Amino acid sequence: MDADTITQETGPGWRELIEHLHEQIQAGREREAVLLRLLEMDRQALLHLSRTGRPRPAAAVAASRGPSALHAQILAALAAHPAGLTCAQVEAAVGTGQPLGNVLDGLARRKHIKRLGKGVFALGDDASRTAEGAQRKEDSDDEQQTHSQ
Repeated sequence: MDADTITQETGPGWRELIEHLHEQIQAGREREAVLLRLLEMDRQALLHLSRTGRPRPAAAVAASRGPSALHAQILAALAAHPAGLTCAQVEAAVGTGQPLGNVLDGLARRKHIKRLGKGVFALGDDASRTAEGAQRKEDSDDEQQTHSQ
């Protein structure tokens, strides 16, 4: 270090600058401690809420008037094949060009159909009643169209 640096560091105002920086560091540490306490309080509150076992609010489900035409076709195809069908077989039976994997997964989640294996679906006990209702609805829709013509 040369003589000029030592003189500048020990010159007037240097001590005040160091004291001011030390005060800022101390104030920052105090703010950090307060924020850490608040974060811990939030974590404890969240942990308490997760242990209460209160059910989460259910998402609003749109009321449906029964199975859609596509669902009815899927259920009818599965009803005709009690051993089950793969996704590709269902698509061929329904005669749609769109992939039906997500639709079949949704029907299985809602227990309208059951999953026999990876990508293989069939009607379950509850699903067979749904399929019958869907078939009756489809038949009545066909009758109404016939009568209106």
